[in-house]
Amino acid sequence: MVGNAAQTLHPIAGQGFNLGLRDVVTLAEELANAFHEEQDIGEMPMLQAYLTRREPDRDATVAMTSGLVHGFSNTTAPLILGRNFGLAAMSVCSELKAPLLKRAMGLVER
Repeated sequence: MVGNAAQTLHPIAGQGFNLGLRDVVTLAEELANAFHEEQDIGEMPMLQAYLTRREPDRDATVAMTSGLVHGFSNTTAPLILGRNFGLAAMSVCSELKAPLLKRAMGLVER
């Protein structure tokens, strides 16, 4: 239930599952915060706080997975050339590779 189908994204590299796990952890934190502040955990302010925290990570992960799927499934010559150049650049420059790796590994802000 926390996998790709729940996130409605392509099942590339298990990102739906990773994203779902981050959702669960954040929801648990927001529920605990609301409970400690004696708020109703089913009220909109708590749910909105959860949504506000999760949207940036979810949007960035969806954009990354969609971009990878579309970029690697397209067979037009200019895109193939650009993709190969980008992969070569990332293989020699860790600063270019780091943001993609961090997002793929889930080492991002929740």
